[in-house]
Amino acid sequence: ALNACGGKETAETSSEGEQAVTQVEATDSENIIASGDCGDQGDNVIWVLDKNWTLTISGEGRMADYNYDNPAPWETYYKEAFKPETDGIEHLIIQDGVTYLGNSAFSNMGRGEKCTADIANSVTEIGKSTFINWYVDTFTLPNNIIKIGENAFAGSHFTSIVIPDSVTIIEDRAFAKCRYLTDITLSKNLKELNLYAFTDCLNLNTFVIPEGVEKITGGFGSSGTGGVHEIYIPASVTSIYNDV
Repeated sequence: ALNACGGKETAETSSEGEQAVTQVEATDSENIIASGDCGDQGDNVIWVLDKNWTLTISGEGRMADYNYDNPAPWETYYKEAFKPETDGIEHLIIQDGVTYLGNSAFSNMGRGEKCTADIANSVTEIGKSTFINWYVDTFTLPNNIIKIGENAFAGSHFTSIVIPDSVTIIEDRAFAKCRYLTDITLSKNLKELNLYAFTDCLNLNTFVIPEGVEKITGGFGSSGTGGVHEIYIPASVTSIYNDV
């Protein structure tokens, strides 16, 4: 079995994770490109990449976090896939039981017209830069998500997004530079809204702040949103930061 960096597991690694990976490999070994552990410390979460370019994350608990110096272990494989005959990973599946999607876990991964993401409703938090630069037309968030991290979807190409009412926290630049975004529906359970989350969304013509938001901070950025002509502010807002 492999650890989060793609190396061999140490003796301290959970035997449950090793058994899970071994079971997956034994089930359909001819169809698997690679697999391993990707859980946070103590959490049993594994990944499997198959020859159909489907990446499946399964298990119980939180994924590990990644960054430039410690990239996700599947990154090597999907970068190799960017050839004329394929757009790389075509399907991302997050199975029920996974609760947190790690920092930079899937950044720059979704690049094909056929690429899809199927995320189970067990996921309650998306980390920082998790889906940065996803070149897909549509993206559906799980119904129980609570927190969307900093730069989570920055630079992505979807044209619309619905943020479910379960969301109470949207961090800075979560949707920054989503320049194809024309329509966004915000959660009705937001109490504070930082407009920096949507900086430089150049085609977002109308921005509707839902009833229930009490405080607006931040601004749309140095270059603004470009196309915003109308911003609807509900009566529930009692505090507006002076850069808005």
